[in-house]
Amino acid sequence: MPFIEGYGGKVLSADGKKVLLSSSESLAGLQAYTDMWTKDGIGKPADFDCGGDCFTVGKAALNFTIPGPMNALRKLNPQPFKWDVEVIPSFPNGKKVTGMGTYGFGISANAKDPELAWQFIKALLSVKTQKAIAMDYSGMPLQKSLRKDADILALAGPPDNIEAFMSNGENGITPQYFPGKCGSLYAGQINTEINDAFDAVVISKKSVTEAFTTANDNIQACLDGN
Repeated sequence: MPFIEGYGGKVLSADGKKVLLSSSESLAGLQAYTDMWTKDGIGKPADFDCGGDCFTVGKAALNFTIPGPMNALRKLNPQPFKWDVEVIPSFPNGKKVTGMGTYGFGISANAKDPELAWQFIKALLSVKTQKAIAMDYSGMPLQKSLRKDADILALAGPPDNIEAFMSNGENGITPQYFPGKCGSLYAGQINTEINDAFDAVVISKKSVTEAFTTANDNIQACLDGN
């Protein structure tokens, strides 16, 4: 999705009724994304087993990731290679776009002790807990008051450029919501259609236009049927 928006496209219209995967802008982003496998040869081959996470085991030079893996990487002893983090690169138009999200905690209507659950959520979101998570290299703080916290910014590397995780929030887009029962980018028919289109391009060598127009039309038919 960052590639789609980075090239000026959208996956769905503002009213949630029209799928836009087959627009010229979206197809340009999808072409650039799949080119990493089909043209540039820098994407992880589908049949390649790294023996774990490719970046962690030293088989990949670059990894698009989130703050969470910092802790595990730091615990590798000895450190297998030098590493650091940086904000997302710019697209050809100079725009920076990256996915962004966080844990979503809620309280069920059937919770046995809603008040206790609420106190737990408040504790997770407190400045004290958020700073503890950051100081453990396990995530970045949600509290704006910690944005320039001296202790967090002074954390010993790696990564030396830990602030990149926070400043990159300016380039973030949140996950796209799809109305109805067709799923989402992460589950259900929509997820399947997009993954099938990707495989059709990278593995079956179909054109981006053909593969993602098919996905677009199938998702649209599902949305229209809700």
